[in-house]
Amino acid sequence: MKKNATFLKSILLILALVFIKTAFSQTYDENYLDGRIFFKFKNDYFVKLPYQREVNLNDLPDIQKVLSNFSVTKVERPNYNFKDKNLVRTFRVYFSNYSQTDQIIKKLEELPSVEYAEKEPLYRISYAPNDPYYSDNINGAGNYGWRWFYDLVNAEGGWQACYDQIGTVGSTNVKIAVVDNAIYTSHED
Repeated sequence: MKKNATFLKSILLILALVFIKTAFSQTYDENYLDGRIFFKFKNDYFVKLPYQREVNLNDLPDIQKVLSNFSVTKVERPNYNFKDKNLVRTFRVYFSNYSQTDQIIKKLEELPSVEYAEKEPLYRISYAPNDPYYSDNINGAGNYGWRWFYDLVNAEGGWQACYDQIGTVGSTNVKIAVVDNAIYTSHED
């Protein structure tokens, strides 16, 4: 009887894991986020929008005309609060019919105001530092928010770019400047 119960629990666990993997995995393209694309307006195209993330397509009639033919659920400016004009001109489109991805990209790129449209890549971390303060939960003592500055400067992206270019993270050929206005005297470095 115990063997049957253990066997049944094992089967249920395996089925649950398969369900979870299927439910939370990419379904259309494993290298890109399902139902998301980026597009950017050309630098000489004037874009006047409210200072907010969510975009009302009524403010972008050319884009609205193109996207009205697709299953678009939302349009946003992920970098609306940046000072960099290129980033502010970049938009993210959410849609529910993943098979329309290439069609949406093609239609957006046909607009004279759009510089490019592309699938949003699925970002994967392939390197994590050995800094004990990189973890948000140091020694199980709770969340101290030590990672905010890594996210602020996109450190993981820098580590990955270094790894992609030279095959290792760490090289005497890579120069890094650290500009900081504070000192943490008890840090082991």
